[in-house]
Amino acid sequence: MRSFCRRLTGHEEDANDLAQDTLLRATKGLAAYDPDRPFAPWIYRIARNACLNHLEKQRVRAAAPPRRGGRSDPPPDVLVARREEVLRVRRALMALGAEDRRLLTMKLVRGLGNDEIARRLGVSRGALRTRACRALARLRAALDGETEVRP
Repeated sequence: MRSFCRRLTGHEEDANDLAQDTLLRATKGLAAYDPDRPFAPWIYRIARNACLNHLEKQRVRAAAPPRRGGRSDPPPDVLVARREEVLRVRRALMALGAEDRRLLTMKLVRGLGNDEIARRLGVSRGALRTRACRALARLRAALDGETEVRP
């Protein structure tokens, strides 16, 4: 059994593990074995399936991109572009008036909901929607490079 698994996998250690796994599977599935049929083809089929499953798992692992910290790192040019975009948005945000900056920081950066922002600013939800819409329009204008940004 071990030499059969070694021929399929090409690795001695894997063959030992797979031969043992084959015997465990055969023991568990002994009730499914038909005694009127030859035993060797049945157990070698179990071994073959175990080896093929093992090789498929190895292939999938080898094809997966390397992971660091639970996710793959973006290429350096993407990181530079992100940094530049963050700086661009930060400059545009600083070009806005203090109230617009405060509102957009609460909404976009801190992720607060409209009810919480309206409470903190002391305005109604309707007034908040109007202010947020206007502040976002001014931020878009600043990001588009328009020279005049009104508070």
